[in-house]
Amino acid sequence: MAPYDLHYQPKDLIPNAVYMASDPELSIEEKETIKGVVNIFSPADNRELCRACGWNHKHELCSSYLPRLRVSHTRENSGLWTMGNDWVVWDRTDEECGNDYMTHQFLQKQRTKYIPLVKKMVEFKDEDRRYNFVVMSRAKGIPLENVWTGLSCEEKESYAQQMIAALRELRQFTAEFPQRVDGSPLWDNVIGNCDSRKMCKKVGKTAEDWINNMDEELREGISRQLKTRDKTAIDTRLQEIKKNFPDGAPYVLTHADLNMGNILVHAGKIEAIIDWELAGYYPWWVEIYTSYNRALSDAADELFDVVWRELDLDLDSVMDNLRPVMRAWGRCPVAHTGRTHIWQRPPFCQCQPFGGVIRKHLIDSEEKHFVNYDRPEWPYSRAEWREAYTGTHEEPKQG
Repeated sequence: MAPYDLHYQPKDLIPNAVYMASDPELSIEEKETIKGVVNIFSPADNRELCRACGWNHKHELCSSYLPRLRVSHTRENSGLWTMGNDWVVWDRTDEECGNDYMTHQFLQKQRTKYIPLVKKMVEFKDEDRRYNFVVMSRAKGIPLENVWTGLSCEEKESYAQQMIAALRELRQFTAEFPQRVDGSPLWDNVIGNCDSRKMCKKVGKTAEDWINNMDEELREGISRQLKTRDKTAIDTRLQEIKKNFPDGAPYVLTHADLNMGNILVHAGKIEAIIDWELAGYYPWWVEIYTSYNRALSDAADELFDVVWRELDLDLDSVMDNLRPVMRAWGRCPVAHTGRTHIWQRPPFCQCQPFGGVIRKHLIDSEEKHFVNYDRPEWPYSRAEWREAYTGTHEEPKQG
């Protein structure tokens, strides 16, 4: 079987399972492994054994079921399950999942030739549209990130050429202004990017609108950069930034999270580009910026230097005017309500005493974005940070 294939035999799923022949002669280690095992089921004591999947005493004692559904990846309040070897299912909330499915459907309808996608994707929603389940065919490959350093120069060049063809085709889809493929507003995950379950800022239809959407944050960031509360000085600097902010046209269809972990490969071929959650029509430079900025390692430089050079695109013409905006945003003490509510999980079981935390803001709390004007500048003491962070986290103050 290929390295990405999964195995579902007893010893694959339960490595220390003991094989019992009709007249077994067990080793000392095997006898020790099954010492004390209880194999009598009591309906009155049908306890849950796994809080993640609901496996209980009856399942364990009264069946030979080896689940072909397995959790393979989790992120915040989302989980990716494998279903056998050919399918996977995303269990996510709608705001996390909708754009991925929508963009995939759009590209499938366009019958693109050089953009590798998973072959099938089907969406299921709860009646209240709160939860979203997407079943998709499993791309039979491994992340390019995992194999890049061991590739020959010829193999690296081949993957670069495949990415060039994919991006050249993707960038042929354009729009009059920033938006998702269905025409809905595009959330800002480039400059005004918040560490929040729900994105807070939107990319404006024009460069001026985009800056205006971040007005409060940029003013506070500039104030801290200049170490002044003088409104005239702050406004002068903001107007300078706004004047120099680059025009985004053309607005091209962009993946926006094109790290090499999202490029799945097998036998010299890119099998699929996955995770289109952030995709939409962005300013022309965004794909270039995010391909480096969201890289998992320096390997991305080697790949995308070739890609963007071949496509005759670079950031030199815009970065000098983007950095002042990004730095001002970065200096602003952005915060969100609801971060103080957590649940501590108890130990998973007696033999595995691991227990993480569940954060309410990652599940269902209505976070409110605000500027925490009381947060001190770096460097500051832990006590100062705790007082500013917890003291105003629920009641935003106005600057």
